[in-house]
Amino acid sequence: MASQGPMSLIGPIFGQQEYANEKMAFNGQKLTLGEYRPGVRTRFGNFLLTHDVVLREGLLGGTLSTAWPFYDTNGSKGKVRYLGTKNLNDRKAYILSYEPRSGGNLDIKLYFDAETFQHVRTEYQQEFAAPSVTRPDKAARQKGTRFKLTEDFSDFRREAILVLPHNYKIQLTIDTESDPLLQDWVVTLSQFLFNKTLDAKQFDLTAQ
Repeated sequence: MASQGPMSLIGPIFGQQEYANEKMAFNGQKLTLGEYRPGVRTRFGNFLLTHDVVLREGLLGGTLSTAWPFYDTNGSKGKVRYLGTKNLNDRKAYILSYEPRSGGNLDIKLYFDAETFQHVRTEYQQEFAAPSVTRPDKAARQKGTRFKLTEDFSDFRREAILVLPHNYKIQLTIDTESDPLLQDWVVTLSQFLFNKTLDAKQFDLTAQ
């Protein structure tokens, strides 16, 4: 993971030949993604391609990224609305809805620990109604499609002057009748570097 201003890069490497990595980068202007095979992206990559606002507004990666929209309170941000509280992992959390400034059709919720105010979860959801059919017997079996991407952050510890999560989990759920998917990525962060000047080309996968 790397970030510099509004630019961000997340590129877990798995070491498997068939599914070696899952790279995504935003250079402040455009999103670029790695490919599962030449010309073929994973469904996670396709989700991000459809909803590039997740990286474009600095949401993906949470406080692990300098692009995090709450990092620069003077910048142009999306609209935030308080939704109440919820118990999350046996702890009370405040819930905020986030509406990107560029719009979109994602339902985005941010969760903050009620005691520490640490950002502990982001949920992105989108639902599609089932296609209409004329036969009643088929209508009863019709099922819509739901996409849900969840980021969980835990194991907060001090690094330099910041308290940052050291455990980062991404879960993608595609709930569809024909081809469902549940996939997890779990990252344990062990080294943090700050105030390094990075080449902007690192945030454009087409330039590598």
